[in-house]
Amino acid sequence: MKKQIETTTSFGDIKKGAVVGAGLMGSGIAWLLSYSGLEVKIKEIEWPFVLKGLKTINSILTKLRK
Repeated sequence: MKKQIETTTSFGDIKKGAVVGAGLMGSGIAWLLSYSGLEVKIKEIEWPFVLKGLKTINSILTKLRK
């Protein structure tokens, strides 16, 4: 059974977002913006940090599927 997440976040006319840093907080914010329907770009200084951020986002999605 999928977990339902209710958000009351409204971004009005905003269609895109950007997050600086793919750490724990940055990847969580990127996930929330994406989940809310925005196109998201993440800016990070090194590729290993990008991969770690994507792993965190994947972990969130995996937990929601359970």
